[in-house]
Amino acid sequence: MWEDKMVILTTDHGHALAESEKKVTQYAKGHPMFEDVANIPLIIFHPEIEGKKRIDTTFSTIVDLRATILHALGAKSDDAMMEDGKSLIPVMRGEQKSIR
Repeated sequence: MWEDKMVILTTDHGHALAESEKKVTQYAKGHPMFEDVANIPLIIFHPEIEGKKRIDTTFSTIVDLRATILHALGAKSDDAMMEDGKSLIPVMRGEQKSIR
């Protein structure tokens, strides 16, 4: 069953547990975010890509998940369905260090 299935595990946001001395990071256009709310888990299994590695060289957003899924289904990077997203597959394959 794993031979032709891609699985993505993530969350919609992290949780701030009322800890003092929070580190605030500027991730987006003028919207400060707490590190523990913005830095969320993202685990992707792709049957054609060697796994068991941690990639921390890129920043991704929710639109990149759609682009990654479309890429896995055969869409090209210039496809209008990609919108503003960028596929994470080249990073997972080791072809790129970052998508942004």
